[in-house]
Amino acid sequence: MKNSALILISILALACSDDETTYSVTPELDTYVTSFFTEGEQRGKTIPKTNLIVHLNSECQAITQVKQEAGQWILEFDKEAFEAMSAQGNPNNKIESFLFHELGRIVLKRELSDGHSIMNGDIKVNGFSDDEREELLNELFK
Repeated sequence: MKNSALILISILALACSDDETTYSVTPELDTYVTSFFTEGEQRGKTIPKTNLIVHLNSECQAITQVKQEAGQWILEFDKEAFEAMSAQGNPNNKIESFLFHELGRIVLKRELSDGHSIMNGDIKVNGFSDDEREELLNELFK
């Protein structure tokens, strides 16, 4: 009887937890999101993989959109835009540019910037060359 009560209390405690967060990334975007965390680690940033859901959505109002629901960050990438960029061979690292910009806002708490930064809206939209990548990532994770 004591074990049954203990199990019931444990289940109820877990079910009522408001602090529960999720880390989930759709397979199509996983390479890019994993790269974000890896690039941060290479620059001395330990970034926890919690409180983040990243997925494709056919009903986005923009190429990417970010929202927070019950403390959980949700980053959505427009499915059609992603497929078009992928089909073109992802020119100018555009997928990475959009995702790193939004992850910079969510995970690194970075503000928008006018300078030479992934946090600059123009660079986010236009992407960046392979030659610029290292400089931009160093600035992002500073």
